[in-house]
Amino acid sequence: MKHKKADRYSHTGKSYQDKEVYKNFLSSKFNLDKTEDDPVDPTKTNESSSEEEKIYTPKTQKKSTSLAIKDFVNNNWSITIIGGIVVGVIILVVTLVLNGYT
Repeated sequence: MKHKKADRYSHTGKSYQDKEVYKNFLSSKFNLDKTEDDPVDPTKTNESSSEEEKIYTPKTQKKSTSLAIKDFVNNNWSITIIGGIVVGVIILVVTLVLNGYT
């Protein structure tokens, strides 16, 4: 049986060795992030361990009301347009009822 030349439209299976190499690659890929902790040297007294160090975190400030409204309008412009139309219709209806045009 003559082997057909492999091109981009044909599929060829992997050999046993290729499969083993690929399995080893996948298993090593997940072990890349793992590192061991450095041993603590008891002779050094001027350094603290990483657990004892305090990490500086600046206080977060709350957004001002006007900035929060601007962000909401920019991110939700369709809701803002529909809400504006609804408010306009309510004002129109209230004005017509109070003026006696019902």
